Amino acid sequence: MIQRIKRRLKAIIYGKNVHKPISGKTGAFTPFTEQTALAALMAERKSIDLVCAEDAYLWLYRHDNLYKVLTDKNKNLQLSKLKKLPTGLPEGPEHTALRHILSVDQNAAVFDIGCNYGREAVRMMRTIKAASGMSPLHMFDPGVAGKLAQLNLPLNGFDNFKYYNYAVSDVDGHLLVHIVDGQSQDNKIINRGEEATSIPVKSIRLDSFIKSEHLDADACFIKCDTQGAELEVLRGLEGHKLYQNMAAVIEFFPNGLVTRVKPTLFVAKLCEKFHVFDLGAHRKFFHSVTPENTEPLFDRIKKFNPPFTDLLLISKTLPGAEDLMVKLKREHEEMQSAVKRG
Repeated sequence: MIQRIKRRLKAIIYGKNVHKPISGKTGAFTPFTEQTALAALMAERKSIDLVCAEDAYLWLYRHDNLYKVLTDKNKNLQLSKLKKLPTGLPEGPEHTALRHILSVDQNAAVFDIGCNYGREAVRMMRTIKAASGMSPLHMFDPGVAGKLAQLNLPLNGFDNFKYYNYAVSDVDGHLLVHIVDGQSQDNKIINRGEEATSIPVKSIRLDSFIKSEHLDADACFIKCDTQGAELEVLRGLEGHKLYQNMAAVIEFFPNGLVTRVKPTLFVAKLCEKFHVFDLGAHRKFFHSVTPENTEPLFDRIKKFNPPFTDLLLISKTLPGAEDLMVKLKREHEEMQSAVKRG
């Protein structure tokens, strides 16, 4: 596999189109190609490095905070000396939910919204492959890091994906994305900070994207990390049939939501359509959330810095939803027991 990856990257560098096309029309939403990504990187003239992030090889911008937290031994790698990485790191509940979605529909629509450098996308692709899923992974990120995600998935041996340098929201058209240089994880389309540079980007609704791409799916999975714009992302799918047969992991950042909606009302509305669980920022929790017990949720969030958590959403009408929740609870209890045993 490593040799195949090296040949692929050499072909990219020397201009040969080795990215396997995905069947179906692309419609109005044109995905980046590997050549497009490389051309964009060369035009920017920003320094990048090849690194190891536990279970994935990644190209990262060297001036980015995410690069600076890595240890020196995981930086400055040579493409010719890459070794096979371990893929057995503990999976989170989102991967169990993704496998369930693929058991409901092998052609399920799978979205990574706010893909950043693509590390989570690599893990999602492993799950899709293990579950014999037929679906390509649709990746979206309007910021600078997303351009490297287009190269990072082939670097790890995956090519059944499409990357779009778009924002996902509740409007079709254009929005401003607010970028802070060196902090790629904080790119966002809401709540502009004083240090941010704002640039226009294309914006799409998920229901419009599904229609344009002619996605023939009966279920969907969404991983959404958009720095507070999760409200707008969900609004863009709310009226579609897939909203009734979906699982999603979304970042929940009350301070980012409060400018448009009361966070308690946002959670209450989620609970109308979904079984909601608080996973914690580091997957240490599995707490059921209902409109009657939101206070403990907000109390837990206040203890984190920054104050956010991840929520797992499971459509109440999703086939097998009850079985999935039982399995998730059991897996969490097993993980907790393993931690206690040390």
